[in-house]
Amino acid sequence: MNDVMDISTTYWDLSFNGESIPFDRKQMILSIELTETVKGADSVTIKIDDPNMEFIQDDIYLKDVPMSLDIMFQGSAEKHCFYGYISEINPVFPDDGNPYIELYCLDKTHLMQRVKNTQTWNKVRSIDVIKEKCNGYGWKLVYPEDYEYIQQDSITQSGQTDIEFMEGLANDERELFVAKLIGDTFFYVRLGLLAEPSSNLYYRVDALKNNVLKFSPSIDKETRKIDTRYADINPSTQDTDSFFANEKTVALQTQGYPVQVSSVGYGSVPYDDTEAQKNKKDNTDTDKTERTYREQEYNTLRGDCDVLPTPELLALTYMQTINFSGLGKYLSGLYYVEGIKLTIDSSNGLSETLTLIKTGFGKTMKPAELSDEVSSNFSTDYSKGDTVRFISDTATYAHASEGVKVPNWVRAETWKVGSVDTDGKCLLLTDIESWVHMNEVEKV
Repeated sequence: MNDVMDISTTYWDLSFNGESIPFDRKQMILSIELTETVKGADSVTIKIDDPNMEFIQDDIYLKDVPMSLDIMFQGSAEKHCFYGYISEINPVFPDDGNPYIELYCLDKTHLMQRVKNTQTWNKVRSIDVIKEKCNGYGWKLVYPEDYEYIQQDSITQSGQTDIEFMEGLANDERELFVAKLIGDTFFYVRLGLLAEPSSNLYYRVDALKNNVLKFSPSIDKETRKIDTRYADINPSTQDTDSFFANEKTVALQTQGYPVQVSSVGYGSVPYDDTEAQKNKKDNTDTDKTERTYREQEYNTLRGDCDVLPTPELLALTYMQTINFSGLGKYLSGLYYVEGIKLTIDSSNGLSETLTLIKTGFGKTMKPAELSDEVSSNFSTDYSKGDTVRFISDTATYAHASEGVKVPNWVRAETWKVGSVDTDGKCLLLTDIESWVHMNEVEKV
């Protein structure tokens, strides 16, 4: 399997000021690298061979010139597009070889980076400020209307660019939020790690399906050992107040609790936090610690994946979810696409690399295989009101959450049986409103 797509099968078009570059100049392009990421601006770097200094002397390539890039395969309707502005120009005059030029381009976030502003809003919510900023630029705004935006005494933008300020507001939300401009739409949304998968990756599954060339994940197990807390000085007593993350509540949201998936664009709703809100303390500092804990969970397993850029994968965008097969029982499952890099090289063709995060909850875990020992303990002698505990380290939820691994905090507790499904050989545990298999628990 080749690690790139033959350049002859790849169609791409580069435009400046709305006009495609002519064929002779297109032949001078040495490489194009498109980098897209959930956080921060998307960018394109273009390297151009310029022996006669045609590009260097052309005033069309001055800063802030609008540009666009379209990449597609011949005979395919799938396309990957980028719109932005030339933000930096670097001519190079080497002592050996032809002069060349590098154009660095940013997406429309560039328009929000040019001026630093200072402004204060009183008695306002974060979303009200976001709406005002988006209206000023003419951006369409997408945001979760079901989220509780807390009114604050004041919100201040102090010597920041608008995008820095808006990203800061996202970082201050109680849940993990993303502030991201995509085209002419500004997304102020939850970091969505649990959308329905939009594509599939296969590693040594089937010769006809395999589209993964290399995957190098890193598993940071230390995130599980961090004592997550938020400490602050009480202004009245000058004592230090510590607020710990409610790990049980967070686990409901991140480690396997059944969730409700939304079809909001770009997979922007990660979970249904109804259960979490039942146990939530009215404490902003606890919110901060829980957010930190949740963020650590999200970064436990991540890595770069080199793929064969098929038309299907070329159409993939960040903030989507893919299903990854062929990595074994624990690593297979759903992955969140945090970033994409597409490279067109005049000699080597088209290559694609995905930056992926293993989602730690919802539908992401593959069904665990029960041991013979556990299977032999199967019993149907259960009634409503019985107290049970888990006997399997690989237990999974049943019914609507089939295959979701039961998290450690659930396996460590005892639970009351609320209902018995004898036909399905499942029990409903009332406190967590979840069905489990009878052969994975025992009476206490």
